[in-house]
Amino acid sequence: MPKNLKEQIDRLIKLQDIEINIFNIKTEIEKAPERLASLDASIKTREEEIEKESSLLDELIRQLRGYENESKDNVSKIKKSNERLASIKTNKEYQAVLKEIDDLNSINLKVEDKILEYLEQIDDVKKQIKDRKDELVSLSKSVLAEKENVIKESEAGHKTLGELGIKRNELLKKIESSALEKFNMVKSRKGQIAIVRAKDSVCLGCNMNMPPQKYNELQRFDSLEHCPHCQRIIYWENNKDRSE
Repeated sequence: MPKNLKEQIDRLIKLQDIEINIFNIKTEIEKAPERLASLDASIKTREEEIEKESSLLDELIRQLRGYENESKDNVSKIKKSNERLASIKTNKEYQAVLKEIDDLNSINLKVEDKILEYLEQIDDVKKQIKDRKDELVSLSKSVLAEKENVIKESEAGHKTLGELGIKRNELLKKIESSALEKFNMVKSRKGQIAIVRAKDSVCLGCNMNMPPQKYNELQRFDSLEHCPHCQRIIYWENNKDRSE
């Protein structure tokens, strides 16, 4: 049985708090590369969106140029047909050329409608690209600030780990080997929470009722007791101030 059991329990509780803190800080530090990669990915995604829309713009402009060239060809054909009218001698041929001009005018009207349609689409895509680029500038600034914050948090975490490591080592020297052995054994089976408080005959680790005799034994502080249900080390706390 450890001497000064109350002090030993108090130190085990403090050890557990320190180790949980260490675990949580290490977990956050390990997340840092993933957080940084996620921030980089958000920039890359936005850049890919701009690239995709820029490719769409290029394709729209290419198609617009095609319709513009088609319209120029139609206008040239209409001009030549009009010039031919002056030299035509038969009415039949004259009517045929007039129909040809009408057909070309009709086709060209549709082409011009397409040109207007593509001009509107091009304007819309250009606006989208501008908006995306503005958003990218703003996002880049926020991402840079967030990356700096992640790095600072990681550096602060490493510093805190060093301080907690010193406190943990100092505390380990004050814990009797038998108590520490039981603590580590339970921790290996139950994870971070190896020692818990009991209140009103209930283990606060598993929230199960314990026999009255077991609860009475806790209050005598004769030995380290385990919850009969979850097997964690349990203790009864009568005072708020723990010994150092």
